[in-house]
Amino acid sequence: MTLQRKLLLGFSLMVIPALLVGVQAIRTNALVRGTLQSLGERLARSRTYAEVEDAMFNQTQVIWRYLSGDPAAKKEFPLTEQVVAFWLDRWTAGLPPDELKLADGVRGIETDIRAVAGRVFMDAERRVLWGIIALALAAGLLASWLISRSLARPLNELRHAMAVVGAGDLDHAIEPRSSDEIGDLARAFAQMTERLRQSRAQLVQSEKLASIGQMAAGVAHGLRNPLASLRAAAQLAQHRVEGAAAREPLNAIIEQVDRLDHRIAHLLTFSRPAPFRPLRESVRTLVDGAVSGFADLLRQRRVDLAVAVPPTLREIRVDPMRLEQALTEIISNALDAMSDGGRLEIAAQSQSGEGGADGVLLEITDSGPGIAAEILPNLCEPFFTTRPEGTGLGLAIAKRYVEETGGRLDIVSRIGHGTTVRIWLPVASGEAVQTPARSLS
Repeated sequence: MTLQRKLLLGFSLMVIPALLVGVQAIRTNALVRGTLQSLGERLARSRTYAEVEDAMFNQTQVIWRYLSGDPAAKKEFPLTEQVVAFWLDRWTAGLPPDELKLADGVRGIETDIRAVAGRVFMDAERRVLWGIIALALAAGLLASWLISRSLARPLNELRHAMAVVGAGDLDHAIEPRSSDEIGDLARAFAQMTERLRQSRAQLVQSEKLASIGQMAAGVAHGLRNPLASLRAAAQLAQHRVEGAAAREPLNAIIEQVDRLDHRIAHLLTFSRPAPFRPLRESVRTLVDGAVSGFADLLRQRRVDLAVAVPPTLREIRVDPMRLEQALTEIISNALDAMSDGGRLEIAAQSQSGEGGADGVLLEITDSGPGIAAEILPNLCEPFFTTRPEGTGLGLAIAKRYVEETGGRLDIVSRIGHGTTVRIWLPVASGEAVQTPARSLS
């Protein structure tokens, strides 16, 4: 073997290992590159799956927010569905065929999440619906209760008032509380009750008058003739005796006879009133006629008289004799209340009555001790008096004479501040029908 061949063989033996090493290196490099590519694909799929997981987690968070009371979360849920579907499709597209079952499992989880969300949203809507229904029912029941109460209460009160009035208590107060038909019914019943009360009062008054008339006739027949004889005898005796001491008992007899005759006259006047004869008369003339008979008594009791009756007042329609007697009774009571002096004021002015009727208000005010409030309602009742020597018929007669003219008599008084008698009288207007007066108090 030649040296050349030997060198060629030795060089070949040196190159073969290098070739083997190079082949191995190329093979290894290919394997590494394939592994790295596979790893990159797996990492990409992992990142896509992470996005899927984040999107599905956001879905569950949206559901929890809705359950926590955030109504806006319901509007966000369709957007999360779109995000999950996008990343899930992208992740599924990158899976090898043998891992597609994983995508099916994830899709099943997504379907469960959507089903839960649907039930949650539907239950919430149902709860809202049921809440609205419950609220509507509650409002309806409350409205029904209020309406029934507004109807039942006045009806029960009216039924109770009817029972009380039916039992005979015509003074029971009936106060309508509504302006509807029930209120109109209550007002009509109150008016009917008031008319019944007035009718009963008139009936009782008529019965009293009938009894008084019988008694007065007996008293007048049994006492007036003997009293007249007694007074005539006392007057005759006055002319036959001399000396003030001897005449004093006779004067006392005459004074007591006159007092008894005055009481009998009151009884006859109250029980047998004469027919009402209205005439046109001025207020000033009536006041002057009533006051003229008290000139001496005013001086004796040191009472100052003040009369303020404007001459321009319209004439009134009254029975002059009766109204002058009524004024006389009132002035007499006022002077009796000022036995130690005082001031008597008589004033008149124009004033409209009930319904706008024209009239005159006459006020008679004394400076006496006043009258207790509990006595005021009874002052004009027949036979009610606070004075031992009184008959209790003076104010009753005065009130009757005032009311028969279509007027009204009221008394206002306070302890320590005197008493005021207010008389409203209608003005003369031809033959117009009398108009009831309104309250003067």
